[in-house]
Amino acid sequence: MINKTTVVLIIVSVIILGVYLINFTFKEDAQEIEEIVHSLNHPMIQVAHIEYLDKDKAIVFFERGPTDDRFFVTGVFRKGFWGWEHLGGQASPINMDHKLDLSFSGFSTNFSGYPEVVSGKIIDSEIDEVRVVTRAGNESEATIIEYDKNEKCWFLIGSNEEELLELTVTGLSSDGEVIERVTR
Repeated sequence: MINKTTVVLIIVSVIILGVYLINFTFKEDAQEIEEIVHSLNHPMIQVAHIEYLDKDKAIVFFERGPTDDRFFVTGVFRKGFWGWEHLGGQASPINMDHKLDLSFSGFSTNFSGYPEVVSGKIIDSEIDEVRVVTRAGNESEATIIEYDKNEKCWFLIGSNEEELLELTVTGLSSDGEVIERVTR
C-alpha cells in the first residue's frame, strides 16, 4: 500500500515535470537566445540577427557598448536539454573610419561542429550588396541583415578556416558602384 507522502511526492514530481515540459516546449528559441544575450552583462546590447545552423546550433550577431566604443559580436549558441546556452564568441571593435567593417570568427578551432564566419557592420547606408572573394578566387554574396531601424550588418558562413582567412570583401551600391573594398 502506498502512503500519503509517496502520493504527494509523485504528484509534485508530475507537476514540476509538466511545468518544465511546457516551458521548454513552448518557449520560442529566438526569445530565449535574446534573453541570454541580454544577460551577458554587456552595456547597450542590440541583437541584429540569429542564424540557425540546425535545430540545436545557432550563431548570433549583435552589437554592444556605448556609441563611441561599439563592438560587433558573433556568438555561438547550442540547445541542450535545459534550453539554449551561450558557448562563447568573437567581439571586434567597429571601425567607424571605414564604410564596411570586417571580422573573422574561427569557430571550428574552439567549437566542434561550428563553421568559420566572416561578418561585420555596414557603416555606409549606400552599401546594398557585399561580395566576398577568397584567396582561391571563389566569389560569394554575403547575407545582409537590416535591424534596429536603419542599421545593417553582413555575414558569410564558410566551410573551412583556410578558405576565409585570406579574402577581399567589397561593399557595392545598388547600381554596382564599389563603395569600399577591404582585404584581410
